[in-house]
Amino acid sequence: MPRSSDTSRPSGPDEARAAILRAAAARLARHGSGAALRDIAEDAGVNLGLIHRYVGRKDDLIRAVLNDRTAVTAAASSAPDAAEAVRRIYESGADNETYVRIVAWLLLEDGSDELLPDTFPTLDAIRSRIDRDSPQELGLIAALVMLYGWTIFGERILESFGRSEAEKDDVYRNLTELAAGLVER
Repeated sequence: MPRSSDTSRPSGPDEARAAILRAAAARLARHGSGAALRDIAEDAGVNLGLIHRYVGRKDDLIRAVLNDRTAVTAAASSAPDAAEAVRRIYESGADNETYVRIVAWLLLEDGSDELLPDTFPTLDAIRSRIDRDSPQELGLIAALVMLYGWTIFGERILESFGRSEAEKDDVYRNLTELAAGLVER
């Protein structure tokens, strides 16, 4: 995702770090841990050295991208119940898709799964509202499998069912309600 020529460079450490994380998330979702730091720096509109200054090594950058889920976690945490939290995760759309794709790459690449987070605050926010070993917990597991599977295979599945790209959003909305229904009491 090269920067357009009319976009200004980030100014200041906070803006540069945010641009680096956005660019890294996009590249990592497309290329896995093989994404080049030079390309990420170019996409972010920063000097390569700023990645090292504001984030660190590539492993640190990957971890920072995976941990940069505050908006999704806040949305799920503030939901009145587990079903609504699932809806909010599904509605986070592109942010969640990027995260899922990065996780998939890391799981598929030899040795890269060690970069995955030790904790999952968004998931923990939902799990704290339901009983362990309950049908609701199994529903949550099924809802997450649906979300992760849709993110990776959704376009191909639609295609195999003869559905058009224009129908994607409608199918996704219906899947969101189905997933939320799996965790309702």
